[in-house]
Amino acid sequence: IISPLKIAELYVNSNKASGGKVIPILQLHNYSITNAVNTLTINKTILNNILDLLNASGYTSITDVDYYNYTLGRIDLPNKPIIIVWDDAYLGVLDANTEMLKYNYKGVIAIPTNWVGIHPDSLNWSNISMLYNTYGWGVISHSVEHCNFLTECNFTSNWTAELNNSKNSITGNLSFTPISFIYPQNSYNITAMSYCDDYYSMCFGNQSIAERPRQTSYNFKNTNLTNGALKRISINNNSVINDFQLILNSSYNFQHNVLTLKLNENNGTI
Repeated sequence: IISPLKIAELYVNSNKASGGKVIPILQLHNYSITNAVNTLTINKTILNNILDLLNASGYTSITDVDYYNYTLGRIDLPNKPIIIVWDDAYLGVLDANTEMLKYNYKGVIAIPTNWVGIHPDSLNWSNISMLYNTYGWGVISHSVEHCNFLTECNFTSNWTAELNNSKNSITGNLSFTPISFIYPQNSYNITAMSYCDDYYSMCFGNQSIAERPRQTSYNFKNTNLTNGALKRISINNNSVINDFQLILNSSYNFQHNVLTLKLNENNGTI
């Protein structure tokens, strides 16, 4: 007797699985070599536990541009790709990069452009240029002011300014045009999605958290890139490595979706 999990694994690994590779996307914020100063700042122990697990599990870091090119059929991806996104351009990301280099990992930095070089704990454009040009990091727009699209800058004129001006700022400072946008505070609605689609090829939606692995969403080749379907897994200072390990089990997602598989899609049976 073949278990439901085994059926799911066979289906996903066959050419019938239109989704292709599973692509987890992590959401992190700040990093401190010593003790974390808040929930969103992870310390060295947590970061090294994450990197050790990724490395031992055979994951290879990619950028948002790699993922986008994969969806267009321009490139293939490693067997176990993962995107490691650091939100808000905190200065601690430079130290995080030092740790990631030990595993040959690169990240993606999500930038609220008016924060760059302004706040004392923020990266400047020289730092970001180094991550992009020297270490191969990706760069994503995270708006201009990091304002909530639903409660703060909630007029369409605000959205246009946040989407367009942040894109132009990154382009002007890095000579690189970002293709992705992350909604500040993960705030958006269907109208905001349509505006984002006018400026970017990928618009990142909501997140799940590592403490709730059974609610985690995954990304595939055929995931809609601009309607909020792109999901990230939030990692913070309260994250438990066992929960994270459960999330990264490549078959975990399908274990809970067996009933959605069209096993007779070609009028045959298993």
